[in-house]
Amino acid sequence: MQLKINLMTLIKQLIYCRKQFLFSLIFLFTLSSCSLIKGEKHFKVMQGVTSKKFTSFNIISDTDEDISLKISQGIKLIPNSLIKIEKISNNFIPANLINKVSVNLRNLDTEFNHDEEFTLEIKSSKFKEVKSFYLKDITDQKNMAITSCMNDHYEKEQRTIWSNLLKLSPDMIFMIGDNSYVDHGLKLENGSAPELLWKRYLETRENLKIFNSNKLIPIAMIWDDHDYGFNNGGKDYIHKEEATKVFKAFSQNENLELTNNGPGIAWSLTGNKRKFIFFDNRSFRDNDDKKDGFHFGREQMNWFKNELKDSPDKLYLVSGDQFQGAYHRFESFEGNHPEKFIKFKKTLRSLSANKGKNITLISGDRHISEIQSVKDLANIFEITSSPIHSSLVAKELVNKSENPNRSWVLAGEHNYAILNTKKDTVNFYSLKSQTNSIKEFKLAELPDLD
Repeated sequence: MQLKINLMTLIKQLIYCRKQFLFSLIFLFTLSSCSLIKGEKHFKVMQGVTSKKFTSFNIISDTDEDISLKISQGIKLIPNSLIKIEKISNNFIPANLINKVSVNLRNLDTEFNHDEEFTLEIKSSKFKEVKSFYLKDITDQKNMAITSCMNDHYEKEQRTIWSNLLKLSPDMIFMIGDNSYVDHGLKLENGSAPELLWKRYLETRENLKIFNSNKLIPIAMIWDDHDYGFNNGGKDYIHKEEATKVFKAFSQNENLELTNNGPGIAWSLTGNKRKFIFFDNRSFRDNDDKKDGFHFGREQMNWFKNELKDSPDKLYLVSGDQFQGAYHRFESFEGNHPEKFIKFKKTLRSLSANKGKNITLISGDRHISEIQSVKDLANIFEITSSPIHSSLVAKELVNKSENPNRSWVLAGEHNYAILNTKKDTVNFYSLKSQTNSIKEFKLAELPDLD
């Protein structure tokens, strides 16, 4: 009887060991072949400013090994000779490699259907991922999503709101400041050190849904104080040069057909009878309490005036913080540097009245969204879009602050705007409204302030 029991026990142990062995084999096979599983996000990908013949990508790998790319539309391949990869590493987090990719089709005879998706295949020795994107002509890019204040610590909110935005399929996304909260939770007397800049930019790129999507939408960027690395910081930030280097490593604003670089990280985008001018509101900024100081700096203002020569009739001026804001205690061009703002308004007045330019101001930063008219300037308005996922300002506090320029305000909700440059409309969407517009404005019908 005892022998029978021992024999049964031995058989059970053998069966158990066999199961464990098989499980181990399956685990090891899965581990070794996981690089071929489609959809694992080992690459954080952003498409840059795009035209019919030129696009770019910013690809961050979780290792420092080389990657290979294959770009196709159906059976048509884009030759590798037209794909250039610039590798950028840093001394602080060497295991992460930034690949800045440019694709130039201007001398290619092959015709592609620009209404159909292209495929971007990214491959390393261990991993492979596939993304989809479009090569749209600038004339077909009409709907611009405007986002700001992207705090990656709002995990649930950011995943949901970016998913909703992607469903709306805008032609381009403008990230206009506080795209990374480098100094989150820190009170840094001299601003962020270089290692913190690199670390937090990488963490933001790793964490946000928009950079882990298989569907790519061109993204244009400018900064404000938190991605600059110094809360309310200006030209005296001791790590300004490193901050500029980091921003340019993580952005893809250059397009050989459409863009022009300015001082600092300023740049312009021209096409389809319109021009967007993106101001650098940090690198040349005087202290906020210097009322006769510069907001954008003398060099940048000279560049801005030069950009206005032979410019299209539609002008969009973009800054990380508000242009108008004398009524509140937070940062703005008007509130911090009122003397230069008066001169800036004179330039706008001349452009509008004497040269027939249609001007719209675009800003973020305020953690509320609003539409403002510009006093004494007919048909010029400011669109503020903030925050897409960051701290909120209570509605009650906003309602108590009297803004004489305001046509509409949204507070207490995570939100973003979509500007249609053909119809001259702007729609606001919130986390609560999902893919339904809260409010649509026709810019031509907004009231002027005398």
